[in-house]
Amino acid sequence: MKFATFILAIIVALVTMNFMPYVEAHTVTFINHISKGALTREYAFPDGEEESVDGEVCISHCLMHLHIDEAYKNYHVEIEAGESKTREFTNDRDYCLRLHGGTFGFEISDC
Repeated sequence: MKFATFILAIIVALVTMNFMPYVEAHTVTFINHISKGALTREYAFPDGEEESVDGEVCISHCLMHLHIDEAYKNYHVEIEAGESKTREFTNDRDYCLRLHGGTFGFEISDC
């Protein structure tokens, strides 16, 4: 009897998983080459909103990803590493950015 209950629970779980909505998100990938020991922060803000939908923090060389839900058509990414820079994006594809420089001066380029 316990085995049948267990099997029934697995079947119910598998069937209900098919009805869960799949939420697609696009990704902004950062390859961080800012100098050793520099604290870098990235935050994504949808247009017209003041609250970020995703953010990452790392110290010097690391790989970071921001995931933006398809519900947002346009958004901007704030990148802070001593100074602050902003890039605007449309949410139609994935993006890849490289960060080069030091704590008080860095450049952003596409991968």
